[in-house]
Amino acid sequence: DKNGRIWLYGQDAKGNRKILYLEDGKFHNIVDNYPELIEKNTILWVYKDKSDNLEIVTRKGLFTYNGKKLNRSSLQDLIPEDQIAIPFLEDSSGYLWVATGTPSTIKKISRFKDGKLNRIELPSGMDTKNISVALEDSKGNIWISSFGVGVWKFVMDENGVVSSQAFNRSNGLPNNRISKILEDREGNIWFGSNGGGLIKY
Repeated sequence: DKNGRIWLYGQDAKGNRKILYLEDGKFHNIVDNYPELIEKNTILWVYKDKSDNLEIVTRKGLFTYNGKKLNRSSLQDLIPEDQIAIPFLEDSSGYLWVATGTPSTIKKISRFKDGKLNRIELPSGMDTKNISVALEDSKGNIWISSFGVGVWKFVMDENGVVSSQAFNRSNGLPNNRISKILEDREGNIWFGSNGGGLIKY
């Protein structure tokens, strides 16, 4: 992060979820200071935004950790009580992209900014349950991988989605298990797959 700390998220041999940072040669677990993250609760996902805030997704809702204090996210108030919000991308316009739904049925994607949650109209056949990685490229296009289903490209303008395109085995991907998406200096998009090699677009 901006303070030179290295962050890790995972679990120990007993299955206890931990959010660690390395500082001055020592690991520190922030969960130790915030038992509400694990007491009758489970950490599901952690995302770091461009301001170095940690967005911590749990079964009981979304929390934001700013490096000093943990607070329940205001985003959580915009969705039904039984649902969760999973941040996965912050774009160049300041929108936080989130998938929402119950822990077992994530069905919607929205953009969050200035206290407002705007739903994205998804193309037919897009499965949002297994979003694994996302990228905003140098042209402002948004790429989202749904692991096991394929990749979707969203062409954006200031008003939202202009068009979308699906990439999967039917039109060129060796398999649909895409776990990494990167853009190189020449504007090429690279997909890293699980068992299908490296793909250049």
